Amino acid sequence: RGVKPMDPPIERDDDLFWLRDDDRKDPAIIAHLEAENAHTEAHLAHVQPLAKRVYDEIIGSIQETDDDVPFRWGDKGHTYMVRTVKGKAYPIVVRKIEKDKDWETVLDVNAVAAPLKYCSVGSFRPDPSHELLAYSIDPSGYETYEVRFKDLDTGAELPDVIKGTAGSVSWGHCDASTKYREVYYSTQDDAHRPDKVWRHVIGTDQSKDVCVLHEPDELFNVGFGKTSSGRFMLIESESTETNEVHYVDIAAGPGVDQSLTLMQRRRMGHRYYPEHRGDHWFVLTNRDGRINFDLVRARLTRPGEDDWASVPGVPGGGGEGCDGVGGGGGAPFQWSEGRTLESMSAFKDFLVLEGREGGFSATWVLRLAELSADGDVDAGACIASWHKTSWPSQNCCVYTSVASGNLSCVGANQVLDTDDVMFSYQSLTTPKTVYRYDMRTAVKAVVKTTPVKGYDADKYATTRMEVTVRDGTKVPVSLAWRKDAKTPKGPMLLSGYGSYGVSNDPTFSREDVPLMDRGVVMAVAHVRGGGEMGRHWYEKEGKYLTKKNTFNGEFIFIFVWAIRMTSCFVHRFRGCRRAPGSRRLELHRHARHVGPKRGGLAHG
Repeated sequence: RGVKPMDPPIERDDDLFWLRDDDRKDPAIIAHLEAENAHTEAHLAHVQPLAKRVYDEIIGSIQETDDDVPFRWGDKGHTYMVRTVKGKAYPIVVRKIEKDKDWETVLDVNAVAAPLKYCSVGSFRPDPSHELLAYSIDPSGYETYEVRFKDLDTGAELPDVIKGTAGSVSWGHCDASTKYREVYYSTQDDAHRPDKVWRHVIGTDQSKDVCVLHEPDELFNVGFGKTSSGRFMLIESESTETNEVHYVDIAAGPGVDQSLTLMQRRRMGHRYYPEHRGDHWFVLTNRDGRINFDLVRARLTRPGEDDWASVPGVPGGGGEGCDGVGGGGGAPFQWSEGRTLESMSAFKDFLVLEGREGGFSATWVLRLAELSADGDVDAGACIASWHKTSWPSQNCCVYTSVASGNLSCVGANQVLDTDDVMFSYQSLTTPKTVYRYDMRTAVKAVVKTTPVKGYDADKYATTRMEVTVRDGTKVPVSLAWRKDAKTPKGPMLLSGYGSYGVSNDPTFSREDVPLMDRGVVMAVAHVRGGGEMGRHWYEKEGKYLTKKNTFNGEFIFIFVWAIRMTSCFVHRFRGCRRAPGSRRLELHRHARHVGPKRGGLAHG
């Protein structure tokens, strides 16, 4: 990085470079790979009956026809839902208005995919009037999307098609009375780096689109999205360590009346993420060495860092605790070194923060003071009370819900003026469960638990242990097992990741169940390089010159710990990330690898 980072250049010999074939047509390479596949199949032929039984058990646990949680979207009375149907590969999005009994189809992805060899939905956005739908699809698998538009009253596709985009799309200024509507999208450079954000007016040719921002620095990618209020379009340039945010007031009128405003100029190592509510910006920032991020505020008219300040409490407010619970005289939500803030959602009366505390996934609800009617612009940017949410198990993964695992590009919290927020909760032994959470009273109710046919959570147990590695650091390891199948010398499947500050949370996987039923202990190592213990777990302990901690300091050490704990024989290990969602299971004689995002500790 920087000027002449390698002078002279460092050269390395890659003895497998001959296998590179970008066109995938070299007959020698294809023949070699086919021979390797044939050898593998022959070597593992004896385990195929077991593999089929396990595969059948996984497939048998899936409820193929299922409806996800209905969720309200906007202030026009619409409720949307994602549906899966047995025998169909893709989801169907349906909706209804108010208390209509019948659901109408908004987008059947199966119909969209029918003429294509490949289909992936990148974005799904109805306009504010819910008369038009903007959605993007990747028809090639190259992660290059085309944006399409659909008239939701007639069901007809509009002639507008935006080619060669990065996938995201968001509505800008829209006026249903004049039928003027505009959308924002991004495109990529020759290196497949998102570098430009554009504005398109519905009914015009793509060649007339306006480039709103171009990021020439190859270290930065661009992204965009509206604030929860719907008033501002945020346009971000971000590298792995630094970002910069511009914004457009889309309520000001059509694009010709809008201006692009810089919030805070980029500074190496500084990252900040704004949200809007009332007359203020609320910002998560890592300035002043607070790498786990702090919450600050600024007036809309003075958005720069010089005017950022801590969010004060309201004298006489609830402080820490729910309304009517606890006290504290309106204590502010102060920065804590042991608390990591990762994202923020704004509602009319609340802020919801997601992050981590003590190594565990966590969320917080901040009730804001009422917006002032007497001209005091700062009155509504104070904290009346706040509380940390609580869940059945501390060792879990909790986050604001998405519409569906089959349509993760859509959040399930699409109403600004509400006391309710949808949270998703899961653990190694609890399938994803969606809760409706009252932010004012902290009362929650289960809305839906993902069905896993034949699964009884009471038969399984989970816990978290700490392993002290070579340098004295305590590294958490999450464990799950079937209570009546675990044996002192039983096998263990260990997964880990430890890169990019990504947390390898203890999430539920239906693929784990057949293994636990056969006595396998599932283990997730939260090694340095990930984000489980906060940003320092990555920034200070598992990055650049400290990256060796991930492997030499932890993976290998926990490997040895697992051998001693289970008395198992280790033949091979592969580390990768555990993530929610369906994955492919492959059983090998000496190694067990679960899907493209997980690895395992083999046993004999």
